[in-house]
Amino acid sequence: MKINYTCPNCKAKITRDHPDVIHAGFDDSGFLYCDKSGDLLFWSAFDPTYKKIVDGVLPWTLSDEQKKKVESALKECDCGGKFLFSAPPRCPNCNSPVPKITGDNIHMVRLKREIDGSKRNIWK
Repeated sequence: MKINYTCPNCKAKITRDHPDVIHAGFDDSGFLYCDKSGDLLFWSAFDPTYKKIVDGVLPWTLSDEQKKKVESALKECDCGGKFLFSAPPRCPNCNSPVPKITGDNIHMVRLKREIDGSKRNIWK
């Protein structure tokens, strides 16, 4: 998937392609964005801590209740924000939300800093 998007706030052109746009289902990953910084947090759908929290349910099929469990089990972002399923990615230029940049909820897009849950402890 290739993204050509214009930030609705600052009008910056945002263009991304693979490997910066990833289908989470094909990658077996879950992902969230920080509600303040827009940092991207992702983890393996097979992470043992994640699997224990939601009884092995795949990230893209979580119920609202399961999403809340995952969110509450995560450490906060370095900026003090929270990683939320409802938090959209943010413009790398002005930090405004860009909620429709991918057009769906299965593609994650790297626009800012990324945090890989396999390389860093993301769980409380």
